Amino acid sequence: MADSNQSQMANPYQSPTLDSSVDPEVPQVAVGDRWIEVGPYRSIRILSRILIALLIANLIGNLVMAMASFLQVLQPDMYFAGEGLSPLELVIAGVAFGTVIVYLTTAVTFLRWVYRVHSNLPALGAKRLDFSNGWSVGWFFVPILNLWKPYQVMKENFRGSLPGASYDGDDSIPIPSWLWTWWMFYVVSGIGNRVSHRISTRIEDPTILQSLAVFEVALSVWDVALTLLALWVVWRISSLQETKATAAGPQLY
Repeated sequence: MADSNQSQMANPYQSPTLDSSVDPEVPQVAVGDRWIEVGPYRSIRILSRILIALLIANLIGNLVMAMASFLQVLQPDMYFAGEGLSPLELVIAGVAFGTVIVYLTTAVTFLRWVYRVHSNLPALGAKRLDFSNGWSVGWFFVPILNLWKPYQVMKENFRGSLPGASYDGDDSIPIPSWLWTWWMFYVVSGIGNRVSHRISTRIEDPTILQSLAVFEVALSVWDVALTLLALWVVWRISSLQETKATAAGPQLY
């Protein structure tokens, strides 16, 4: 009886059964507990260049916001001018609006890039993946879990893009320090910006707002470092994937 029960228990390390609805001649890749058809490789060269350009625009915006926040600290009387908006406040509001537009465009483009990189992994020889293409982006929107799940996706993207080997879900492949450093900066930045926004919209005490300006200076500098790290992450993973695709030959396309 015990042997019968044990034989019925699923082996978590065993590959899932091939999807019988798919032509057995069509290459398939294991994704979690199911198999999916391997699609064609789609170059990320143009998309990565657009994303890098947007990240550079974000970098400029973050630098301007850092200088504007620094002026708030140096010249509080100019910022807290009483009734109405001071000239400095008008400048900061304009820059902030432009920065938000660029940030949102960058965020959408980044998610498209993550999706494209992940969807290319099977074509590059990946044998087993932990995430589907949809969830490679979807985890960014799930509260709490988005503190670490997207990082696991990025680790999979990195490992699957490494030239010279077919990725089979091997977690022993070392992760470079720049990837987890970028993610740490990303998480801290997200928390810091939420805290700053809540304080600025709920408190009108000039003394507290002045202290908030000091915090925003540090946050802006942090975001500059985050953007530089993001530039490296996008460029490095894109370069690895394009190198692997080139080595694989034209059959990918």
